[in-house]
Amino acid sequence: MALNVDLHAEGTRYRGLPPSEWPTLIFNWDLSEDSQQYALDGVKAIQFQQQYPEGLQIGWVNLVEFDTKLCHFSRRAKEELWSVGCASKLAKTVAYLSRGLPITPPLVAPIKDKDELVFHGGNHRYAALKAIAFDGEFPIYIAPEYFEEVKQIVRVRSNPIVSNDAGQHLVA
Repeated sequence: MALNVDLHAEGTRYRGLPPSEWPTLIFNWDLSEDSQQYALDGVKAIQFQQQYPEGLQIGWVNLVEFDTKLCHFSRRAKEELWSVGCASKLAKTVAYLSRGLPITPPLVAPIKDKDELVFHGGNHRYAALKAIAFDGEFPIYIAPEYFEEVKQIVRVRSNPIVSNDAGQHLVA
């Protein structure tokens, strides 16, 4: 609770600022099974287990390619950074990432009968990653029943590209 309050207060300093004025963001991707529930904001462990009894699968995608496959209400243009979504959540995400705390990948799913993807969690994590002009690979979570379908929409790799000595997957 104290961390949440502290991050919210710190985030207010970044609200509305262009990414060039943000602190350095560290995407310390937490890919552990125990943390998968955090891909969905505010979902309790028991709810997550009921909804995803097999857990989630991890895939690595190229941001530029992935962004072209997002549906219009999941994709943000540069000029929409603060006007689309919740500005206070994005500001808090910037504060969180500036501390290098572990963060789960976004959760994506295909849109039925379309060649597009939608976020089921992680909009603001993705917006921050895109805002800093990252153009490499990053991890996404996919429900097992959608994995093959997502692979038909965007290229998905199964193994990570960069790990530090602690096994953390770092980007940016």
